[in-house]
Amino acid sequence: MSKKIMLFLRFDDWISSKTHLQTDWVTVARFDRSSNNSFGTFSSLVPNDPEITQNLLQNWTWDVHTNFGTPYFSQSFTSGQIEFNMGDKELKNGIPFESFTILREFHTAYPSHVDITQSFVLYHGLYHDTNLDKYLEPISEESVIVYEDHCFVLAKVRFIRDYLAARNMILVRFHDHRRTVNKSLNELIGKNRAEYQIIEKDRHFHIAIAKGFGKVEETRSRLLGKDIILPFEEPMNNDYLFLAGKEKSRFVKFIIDIDDKGKLIEEICSEEELSNNFADRGKPHFLTLVFFKREVLQKFYQNPRKYTVGSGYINCLDLWGIPFGVNREGFLHVWLGDLGRIPYEEQLHFRQYNVLPSGGISEDFYKTQLLAQSTETKNPMDKIKQLYNEIGALSEKKLGFRIFKELSEDDSHILKTIHIPTTTEWKELDEQLVFLAKLLPDSINKSELGIRLAWNPRTSDENNRISFLEKFLEELFKIDSKSTEQIVRPIRVVQSLRSASAAHKKSKRLRKLLKKLGLEKKNPQEISIILVSSLAKTMSVIRDLLSAYSR
Repeated sequence: MSKKIMLFLRFDDWISSKTHLQTDWVTVARFDRSSNNSFGTFSSLVPNDPEITQNLLQNWTWDVHTNFGTPYFSQSFTSGQIEFNMGDKELKNGIPFESFTILREFHTAYPSHVDITQSFVLYHGLYHDTNLDKYLEPISEESVIVYEDHCFVLAKVRFIRDYLAARNMILVRFHDHRRTVNKSLNELIGKNRAEYQIIEKDRHFHIAIAKGFGKVEETRSRLLGKDIILPFEEPMNNDYLFLAGKEKSRFVKFIIDIDDKGKLIEEICSEEELSNNFADRGKPHFLTLVFFKREVLQKFYQNPRKYTVGSGYINCLDLWGIPFGVNREGFLHVWLGDLGRIPYEEQLHFRQYNVLPSGGISEDFYKTQLLAQSTETKNPMDKIKQLYNEIGALSEKKLGFRIFKELSEDDSHILKTIHIPTTTEWKELDEQLVFLAKLLPDSINKSELGIRLAWNPRTSDENNRISFLEKFLEELFKIDSKSTEQIVRPIRVVQSLRSASAAHKKSKRLRKLLKKLGLEKKNPQEISIILVSSLAKTMSVIRDLLSAYSR
């Protein structure tokens, strides 16, 4: 037991962990409030110079203190002149220090807080997610800086070492850790004080173990010292690698055909390897069609923050875009040369879904890509999105309110991710039914419609959004009830299918409903196409009625 206690007091667990060498994360700042069992760490920068490193680690004492990094005024002893100092740089024992973490204190009015030097945040272009209190790499959404609390900050080692390489600096972590046990030191080791030093190439610690300040049966220990984190040999930054001529472009080979012996013909998508001249038989052409299963789109639909799938185009933020078509057999196709213009990791994603050519080029893709003609989308889901916005604008202008309410911020992704299922799985159709229901029946502005209606529901079954829309169309546009029933029928079908499939456990009720709708022999993808096509017609009718309406 005494040995275990001594190892604890000597911080053996913390020292042996070598956190900055064996894990992805490192503590760059920590200021615990407890004085008995606490960890204290803050970080600074020094030039990456072997002589400086040697001088730095000759002793365990702190070179700068926790207030390092904050501006201050000082007065010259000789001239009496008052000077303002930014406080972010300091020369100590011939070593120039620069602040990396900055402890900010607010006279107990607000909790103390640690800031990371802004140049680190700007170098990596990090986004501060205030809800999660962490800094993210905006494209990958990888966490780089995480706040466990206001004064306990972790940072990812890979990003630190990249930044250090760019600056040609070393990160120095200063430590002040304390531990206390309810056992007398004399009983543990036969004396009232013990000291130890740990000196290695990347650290220098001093541990003092002594009697407690209060109780006799108490022993306290304190670790003071510093360790260092070295930079990479060179920065990982893409701009640096490009300027240094070290950026190596990588390209994937894609299946483009099959030969007479039944072997696959594959060609690399590098633009340098492709020809722009159809008469050149020595190289594959830039405009060689490459075909994919439509499932390739799932990745892009599932991350609407990063990707937008439009009518014939995929965009990744403002970084890249690629045009595509979908042919009569349901295969997605793109130009081989365009695949070489997207990142290598995205090429690898496409390669997983690469198939032999089948179905030829789609009419829309041919017209837009080769004839430079604009075409109206034939995708009924794209049409629904377009009509949803048109109906919203028209109804607000002509009626003073939106017939279909705008989606909430938490549901705003629906307009970017709603799509014809890329597979024949019910899972994907269920998700799209939920989205369609939120977009249309759930968004019917029942309260505004009710204000303007002479009709009132007579039964609880009639007291629903779709009935209010049906009666509103009937009264406003002087349409007979049979016609309005037909207009809103697809919206009712969406509601019914969502209820029977996505919202509840699937049962005989779903089969009966599909049979009633004449869809029992259709797969989920076919059901979606039929349903969405009928919805697009309904919304076109409502749009046209609003366009022709005048008070």
